[in-house]
Amino acid sequence: MEYTAVYEPLPAANTMTLQMCLKSCDEMLAKVSGSASLKEKITQMFVERPGSYPSIEQLSSELGMSSRTLRRHLKSEETSYQQILDHVRFHLARHYLASTQMSVEEISERIGFSDSANFRCAFRKWSGDSPRQYRRQAPQL
Repeated sequence: MEYTAVYEPLPAANTMTLQMCLKSCDEMLAKVSGSASLKEKITQMFVERPGSYPSIEQLSSELGMSSRTLRRHLKSEETSYQQILDHVRFHLARHYLASTQMSVEEISERIGFSDSANFRCAFRKWSGDSPRQYRRQAPQL
């Protein structure tokens, strides 16, 4: 028995919804298809591995280039491996402080610091506040 597909219009089809979905798909494809900057790609790689970030050598190998070439490309984008890593850690730390009851020590470990004192020092440098002060002032998510 041979099956022949019959295409009929969907009774609840909405052209406006279709256009919004197509636009959303195009935007997602643009992000995935390589149009993202190197900084965006590395940021995404870090976000996918919170707390166990690859070294610049591992990262450059994954991206198919030498670490020197990676540094040069990042410099042309006016950033560095450390700046991207700090940005990701700061973003995650703010999120955890505002939306969880995790201790500063747990947050420190989760975002890749081996010592919570180093995390506190870095967080104060990034934000001007200690993690505890930030948590008190942050709007609860």
